Amino acid sequence: MADHDDTDIEVDDTVEDEPNAVDAEVDDLVEDAPKPKPPAKRDGPASAEDDEYVPPSREEWERVRRTLAKRKEEKLAVQRDLNSLRDKYREQETETEKAVREAEERAEARYKPIAVKKAVRASLIQAGAIASVEGDKEKTEARLTRLMKFVDIGELSIDDDGEVLGVEEQIDALRADYPELFDTAPKKRAVRPSIAPKPPADEKPKSAAERHAAKVLGNA
Repeated sequence: MADHDDTDIEVDDTVEDEPNAVDAEVDDLVEDAPKPKPPAKRDGPASAEDDEYVPPSREEWERVRRTLAKRKEEKLAVQRDLNSLRDKYREQETETEKAVREAEERAEARYKPIAVKKAVRASLIQAGAIASVEGDKEKTEARLTRLMKFVDIGELSIDDDGEVLGVEEQIDALRADYPELFDTAPKKRAVRPSIAPKPPADEKPKSAAERHAAKVLGNA
């Protein structure tokens, strides 16, 4: 018999915690998600349509968790590569470039979280994420907080006009993969109020009596 290799192998399990956290988040969201209703009972023999109904199974929820965990792992791998490239670039930048970069990072760190949070919340509400708990303020805030954790803030950016880029794409992808967490029909975008003055209403023609009274009062 061949000797066994007793060499200890260290395994980095840092990344393993991420899917577990994802599992917990999906479990919480699934509990709040509207469950499909079974068809109403009908008198008489069951039809073929009734026999075709199959409620969501545990395997389908497991698919959601596995898919989300896989995506998180892929993003972590990409982020590690980006961090490595960023470190190499910083080793080659000059003192002036470093000072400019650090100033930009400090400025962005102050206002980006606020702008991003508002944009993500608005997009989630627009997509129908709180339709099933609308009217309950506590559940609405809890649901938005949980869903916002599935948005990769690092992939979002802010342009020169202050608009957050990349939010709609992430929300659309999340809604396409997990439609059970959203309302079936997203709300229409609200029309921005216009500050343009309204045109004056057309005056109705005055009668002969009104014209005569105006002349008497000197208002003609």
